[in-house]
Amino acid sequence: DAVEIEVVGTGTPSYSARVADNGLRLVVDLAGTDVSGAPEAIAKPLGVVGGVLTQSFRTPTGPVTRVSVSLAQPATYRVRPDGTVLR
Repeated sequence: DAVEIEVVGTGTPSYSARVADNGLRLVVDLAGTDVSGAPEAIAKPLGVVGGVLTQSFRTPTGPVTRVSVSLAQPATYRVRPDGTVLR
């Protein structure tokens, strides 16, 4: 079954995505953002998603929010911007 995760922002997202841990983690970095008001972790598994972690850090070019999606098994994915939402 498909699972959709939404990251809601206040502007058009600037992001990069990559697969890590032999296909068991999807990492999405959002430039120029912070995670104010977002939970640090969603640990309840749903379908192929084992959990979601968020963290903020600073780089020489500014703040970055990292969203790490743990997968129960390797899966196909699509990251799609939709206005101020990243799905």
